[in-house]
Amino acid sequence: MKYRPEIDGLRGVAVTIVVLFHAGLESFGGGFVGVDVFFVISGFLIASILLEDMKTRSVDLIGFYVRRMRRILPALFVTVGLTIPMAGLILLPGDLRGYAESLIGVAIFSSNYVFANNAGYFAPAAELQPLLHTWSLAVEVQFYLAVPFLFIMTLRIGWASLPAVLLCVFAFSLAISEWAVAAKPEHAFFYLPYRGWELLTGCLVALVPREWIGKVPVWVATLLAYSGLVAILWATFSYDKNTAFPGFNALLPTSGAVLVLLFSRASLKFYRLLTNKILVGLGLISYSLYLVHQPLFAFASYLSVEEISNFIVIALIGVSLILAYYSWRFVELPARSRKQGSKSIWLTRPFLTSVLVCFATFSIGISLLAQPEDKLRPNRGFTASCFHEEDLKIACGGSETSEQSIIIFGDSYAMHLAGMFEAVHPNASFLQITKSACSPIAGLAQIRPGTSYDSDWAADCIQHNAASIEFISKRPPSTVILGTPFTNTIENSLIDLDGTTLIGDQVNITAKGISNTVESFLGAGHSVIIVEPPLNSGVDLGRCVMLSQKIGRSERCNFSYQSLSERSRNARMVTAKLAERYRILALSPLYCDEELCVPAKEGISLFRDAGHLSIEGAHWIGSRLTKPQLEAVTNYPAK
Repeated sequence: MKYRPEIDGLRGVAVTIVVLFHAGLESFGGGFVGVDVFFVISGFLIASILLEDMKTRSVDLIGFYVRRMRRILPALFVTVGLTIPMAGLILLPGDLRGYAESLIGVAIFSSNYVFANNAGYFAPAAELQPLLHTWSLAVEVQFYLAVPFLFIMTLRIGWASLPAVLLCVFAFSLAISEWAVAAKPEHAFFYLPYRGWELLTGCLVALVPREWIGKVPVWVATLLAYSGLVAILWATFSYDKNTAFPGFNALLPTSGAVLVLLFSRASLKFYRLLTNKILVGLGLISYSLYLVHQPLFAFASYLSVEEISNFIVIALIGVSLILAYYSWRFVELPARSRKQGSKSIWLTRPFLTSVLVCFATFSIGISLLAQPEDKLRPNRGFTASCFHEEDLKIACGGSETSEQSIIIFGDSYAMHLAGMFEAVHPNASFLQITKSACSPIAGLAQIRPGTSYDSDWAADCIQHNAASIEFISKRPPSTVILGTPFTNTIENSLIDLDGTTLIGDQVNITAKGISNTVESFLGAGHSVIIVEPPLNSGVDLGRCVMLSQKIGRSERCNFSYQSLSERSRNARMVTAKLAERYRILALSPLYCDEELCVPAKEGISLFRDAGHLSIEGAHWIGSRLTKPQLEAVTNYPAK
């Protein structure tokens, strides 16, 4: 295929917006669409190669896969190999185990499935995962394995049927992608069936004869080419993490890539813009730059705990460019320039090396799975079954006795209280009724469109709370422990059982909702303890403490009341409103004085993340609470 520098220019645009997105620049909130541009380019190039083979009515599959291996594997495994010692030195046990899983996924080109299945409430933030970006390479490799056979089968039917076949598969993939954005957002983002249409878009562009495009008037071609670039940039600057994606929203950047590929030609000024030395240079190293930048940003963010400074961001981009150049110059180019006959594939060095490197990466991943106990593991209370994701079992964990004296009710901020109260009342019988992210408020729930917390989830949450409140109210008088961060219903949209969005002061709505729940329990004869959410500064306190203890500087995680996060400030507003009517159990006096909060006590990290108590931390706090203290903050039913 004849070299087209404008394609490298388009690659340069795509990789730039991806890197700046990962760098955390707010104006590039939709920079993830650069990956969609790469998908279109890849589909176009692969189809062009296969179409050239099909002109001779034969597809050299072995040659095709050898070229793909030489293009993808060397730089990928060099980069991944360099991350292994860094991960071993930097990552904490739980995160190292997650890294090991992604390493195995990379080795067998299924990391997209690893990341999709590990997405969830307690999953580490995307910016902290060194190999997260490999999901797109897994999608491409899976596409490469399938599309040649699609072309071959179509060739047997007849050359003329190829556009119709590709269009049908394209339409089906796009339709289910739009469906999955609402029904299964994590799967929609990572899985090939929901992304395949983007690669097929490039394939369809390759079917358009260049002579047809040559007949388009210059002014029309110019307008369309510029429109394509504008579409890509528009998506980059207008989309963000809350945009439902991919689905129909991905049509904007992919259509932009299509227009650029079709209408950028040497006679246009636009062509000269796209083929300037900077963009073409970035395009040439774009694959290596895409590979190296994410681990650098991830490890830097992991170590810094707080948001990395602009100076560090600029330095990381500079280092990424340097490493990308050397990777392209000394890894990519030599690997691609080897002259080896495709028919000797089973004996060629590229194949044997690839097999050995894949096996070694897989083996290292398996070995890294065996980590010591993670002190920052999720605190789900009495049992993991109390982490309600799919089922709506009312009660979980605790004692098997028929009458429970202490009932723990709420979301994940109630889960972490189980061990704490067990430390205060070791001989009491417990009942834990919890559902992650589901605030214990009757009749309403948070909703986050484009995530797993959609309208269906909200309806489940409302039903769970209704059933739970009824269940608890019918039980013999007990002490009900209410735990929630309050902020889920402050920071997100709210809907009621009818699906109506609630509008108003969400601090007051939240306080009133909690109050209604409390009154339901008091009216049923229960006593109630409302627990104030732990204070935090917005950083991952658990990771901060554990990393700082490695270098003997755990004091750097201490924070003042002035540096409280916005979430903590919002929670304190709700707490203040509730305190007008009820007694509140404040945990902060156990780790805060009048000026400073200390999230590590006696070598124990009290937190597992930015807000939840760790398992050891909950027991430490519980061991310092006394029954008289709890009596003093207990709300009793009216007599």
